[in-house]
Amino acid sequence: MARPVDTNKKERLTKIIESLSRPLEFASKDDFAHMESLKGLATLVDRLSNEALGMGPARGLDSAFKELKEVFTGFDALGPAEKKKRVLKGIEIVKSMKAVEPVLKEGAGEKTKPLSTVEVRRKLKLLKTPLERLKGIGPGLSGRLKKKGLTTVEDVLYYLPFRYEDRRHIKKIGELKPGTYEVVTGEVMAMGETRYGRRKLFEVVVSDGSGLLKLKWFNYRLSYMKKRFKEGQKLFLYGNVSMFARQKEIIHPDVELMDENDDSMHMKGVVPIYSQIENLHQKTVRKLVRRIVEEYAGSAVGGVPEDIVNGAGLMGLADAFREAHAPADAGGAAGAGLARKSITFDELFTLELGLALKRSNTKKEGGIAFKAAAFKSAASKSNDTLEKRLLGLLPFTLTAAQKRAI
Repeated sequence: MARPVDTNKKERLTKIIESLSRPLEFASKDDFAHMESLKGLATLVDRLSNEALGMGPARGLDSAFKELKEVFTGFDALGPAEKKKRVLKGIEIVKSMKAVEPVLKEGAGEKTKPLSTVEVRRKLKLLKTPLERLKGIGPGLSGRLKKKGLTTVEDVLYYLPFRYEDRRHIKKIGELKPGTYEVVTGEVMAMGETRYGRRKLFEVVVSDGSGLLKLKWFNYRLSYMKKRFKEGQKLFLYGNVSMFARQKEIIHPDVELMDENDDSMHMKGVVPIYSQIENLHQKTVRKLVRRIVEEYAGSAVGGVPEDIVNGAGLMGLADAFREAHAPADAGGAAGAGLARKSITFDELFTLELGLALKRSNTKKEGGIAFKAAAFKSAASKSNDTLEKRLLGLLPFTLTAAQKRAI
């Protein structure tokens, strides 16, 4: 591996990122009430970004610092609306920086030692490990995973979340506004099947002490819903808040049961949400994916050369898998976005490389030259060419058009 620079430089880079974060967050507070009182923001961003870039290549950070400089170029001459956009963009970039471990490399030309062929083969073999061989995955679970196209640990690494829930700022029911997607918690107060006109639906009423929220399902199995929900249960809920008859509601919400003994992976932070696997709860899917990522992500072999990864401000494939499946709270969805971008780049780069090699081999392969004169029978004393001999084997006579075609 590349040798890290001394601790002082790493600490300085972390302080630079924090020094950029504080004024940007302050500028956006209270609906940007403090933005105009914050002078010299563009100068500060330019100075700190230049200092960071002058410290040598930093994996995943160089392009972010360059982008940040561009965002604040000419900032002081902009109008209030445009300044707000630039500040929000700056906050997004800095959050992505916090999601990337600040690893500096001593010397621009120094690279990680390439893996040996034996080591690459060993890692690729590990990625092909069937899920059914893993502890805790029996025939029933492996069958359900197979229906989703997940048969090896590599399949699970590429089974990326389709969205993330930021549970660091859970709203109270009383704070919910119609037309917004929110995360909220509540205790089941009542539930049951009801009618609206001719149509049946299943309702669950939850409360957190600040108000009541109705959860509604129009497509459901009554027996399953009665087993799933019990009075007194505490739930995690996500969905689009709406109003009906002056009552807040969420139709077909994403629901997870809260367990007092559960770990923080499910209860708070930035939580990955995966597409449904039959009737498996999200909690079960996350635990399964997390275990596989922790054990096998280090075996991922990227197809992009290290200098291209660094130059494009991307993450290594192993780190990208870890971040995509378990976003750091500091970077949140922004850090996961960089991870997904890195994974996608690696896939496309590898695909293009494979196509290029295939095209190269196609061009180099020579065709077979069929020269009729070369195929005369050694035993034959006649001078008939192979063409005439072959035509003579046909059980019919060629037409004039067929002869011209030949």
